[in-house]
Amino acid sequence: MFIKKLSFFTDREDKRTLALIFLLSLLIGFIELLGVASIVPFIGLLNDPDYIADNKYFLIINNYLLLEKDSLVFIAGIFMITTFITINLLNAFNLWITTKYGALLSHKISMMTSKSYLNQSYKYFVNADISSVSKNILEESGALSESIFIPFMQIISKVIIIILISSLLITVDFNVFIYALLIFVFIFIVLFTSIKNKIKRYGTLRLSANDVRFKSVNDCLGGIKDVKFYNAEQYYLDNFSNSQKDFLAYTVKCIVLSTMPRYIIEIIAFGGFFSVILYMKFIGADISLHLPIISLFILAAYRLLPAINQIYSLSSSLRFHMPALDIIHQVVTLKRNHMHNYNIEKMGPQIIFDDVSFSYNNQDPVLLNVNLEIKSSTINAIIGETGSGKTTLLDLLLGFYKPTSGKIKINESLVNHSNNKIKIGYVSQKVSFVDDSVAKNIAFGLSKDEINIEKINRLIDIVILKEVINMLPNKLNEKIGEDGAKLSGGQLQRIGIARALYLEPEILVLDEATNALDINTERLLFNSIKKHYKNITIIWITHRASSLSLCNNIYHLNKNNIKLVDNFKNNTTNDEYINKILTKET
Repeated sequence: MFIKKLSFFTDREDKRTLALIFLLSLLIGFIELLGVASIVPFIGLLNDPDYIADNKYFLIINNYLLLEKDSLVFIAGIFMITTFITINLLNAFNLWITTKYGALLSHKISMMTSKSYLNQSYKYFVNADISSVSKNILEESGALSESIFIPFMQIISKVIIIILISSLLITVDFNVFIYALLIFVFIFIVLFTSIKNKIKRYGTLRLSANDVRFKSVNDCLGGIKDVKFYNAEQYYLDNFSNSQKDFLAYTVKCIVLSTMPRYIIEIIAFGGFFSVILYMKFIGADISLHLPIISLFILAAYRLLPAINQIYSLSSSLRFHMPALDIIHQVVTLKRNHMHNYNIEKMGPQIIFDDVSFSYNNQDPVLLNVNLEIKSSTINAIIGETGSGKTTLLDLLLGFYKPTSGKIKINESLVNHSNNKIKIGYVSQKVSFVDDSVAKNIAFGLSKDEINIEKINRLIDIVILKEVINMLPNKLNEKIGEDGAKLSGGQLQRIGIARALYLEPEILVLDEATNALDINTERLLFNSIKKHYKNITIIWITHRASSLSLCNNIYHLNKNNIKLVDNFKNNTTNDEYINKILTKET
């Protein structure tokens, strides 16, 4: 299952790179084997110049090379030095190629995660924790490469080295190797099984603490005005401090648990070797006879122990970050679920809601059997009490949600997923802005080269913003600040309307998108839009009675259903809700 999840993130090119890294690790392993093996003749010749004559393999090599004894010592030393230099150079190259591939893979996984999230419907984000989404995109997805893929490749590399060097030790002294192997396997199993569940649990707790960290920062910065006004800084600082402490505490615990066994293993290994040497000295054995083999086992231990410790540490890292792998795998395997875009090639005579009902998550219906017909080239107001379902009605039209039952038609065509041509302009209650130029906030989602400045100049004139823009130091290139902080609410709403009109829509949907404008500016704005877009259909949620005189039709949404207010003239009507808001404004 683990390998299957990892392979999901890799394509054919990735597999070729991984194969190259594997072959490089194999080459390093063989050269490492030569380096360790070369210690035997070198120490043997240093200790006894006749060592060659006592070893049939070295004797065959010497008979072929026909070298003097002193030359053999020199060549053995040069060979050993060259081998270790080559090993370190190849290890450096392997580190470079692995790190570079890891960075590319990190970018790829982050993009896969981002794409999977952005392919979800609006409803998904309504129910999602946005701080967790941010964390998964910015941190957890990228960390998979550093904490899962690279450690996994390094484990394979170390296993190759261990197998090759162990094979050499088996051929040199089978019994000693088996005894040492049994001891270290026992120690490794005891250590790993005693802490593996703790490490995984700490990994899960680290993930939860990281969620809280991101949420605390997002909530604080997202509502910074309220935070400053209500002096809530300390509350958010305390929240962040607690989650940050937890996050670091679990990370430290994992690092300590992953590292401590190294010292235990090294104490046992080197303590054991030197204890054997001291014992041999104590019983009067001739150590010089065994010096080459002892040197071989010491050098092998010097190479094997770091590899074993790294395998242990890397295995702990894998286990610690396994919850993150599970989450990111779940995200990137989410089924594609776009919002419903419509193809309105030629505007038909009407928009129709045919017996439409809708409820959130099987709760009581927000809309029940709604029937509505909106003719083209008209301005239509949707009014009603707060919570009556006005925004939900627009969300259904825009495709953010599917009706629980009933049909929505435009030009006699059902709403569907199949077309990406946007012919509907939309301005929400709270328009999102980026800390970029006025032009980029109007031509939202377009690169600098794609922006039509001539069109933008025409639009700022239409939405009564030309004078404001001309007063800015950099005109259309002026940055508007984080979430539009440098402009007023009314100016931002008009930029939002200009953004919607940039798409050349045939339907313009406004969800309380003019409530920051004064009555006179609002009237000038609508007259300007109708002048330049004679055939546009406007659907407009408003709570302002004075705005209703601008509309051709007024629809009152009340108690799950909707009705046309057909007698609103000269600010008089039989509709109780309209009369109530008229009374408030007079």
